[in-house]
Amino acid sequence: MTQRYYFNKTLQHRQGDVVSQLVKILALGISGGGGVSSSSSSSSSSSSSSSSSSSSSSSGNSIVVVVVVVSVVVVVVVVVIVIVVVVVVVVAAVAVVVVIVVVVVAAVAVVVVVVLVVVVVVVVVVVVVVCCCCCCCCCCGGGGGGGSNNSQGRRRTTATRRSRRIR
Repeated sequence: MTQRYYFNKTLQHRQGDVVSQLVKILALGISGGGGVSSSSSSSSSSSSSSSSSSSSSSSGNSIVVVVVVVSVVVVVVVVVIVIVVVVVVVVAAVAVVVVIVVVVVAAVAVVVVVVLVVVVVVVVVVVVVVCCCCCCCCCCGGGGGGGSNNSQGRRRTTATRRSRRIR
């Protein structure tokens, strides 16, 4: 009777390996009635240890899940921070390049303006010098030379008249 009760009890709990439970039942049958209390106490202790191990494994699993979630969140935050830093560095580099280009363009514009001013000044000076030279030549030396040419032309004309008269 006690062996049947213990057999039903072990089938209801099903804690652990079926083969080991059958071995315990067979050992109980061989040892007699005195082993009933010790085997029942050992089965209760094994059930309590299995329940505690299952609870500890579930708590261990929850700790692992929490650690995995926290590590994933940390990795995502680090990746986002790295991306933001890279974007800021790229924007700063582009801004520096734009500033350099603007400075170079401004320097080229200043050089072009200076060259144009120098060219205009040189052209104005050349025009003024040429006009002054033309005015001086026309007013002072050019008229006298033209008169001498005219007097030479008159001499030739009178010489040709004389030669015609002689003929």
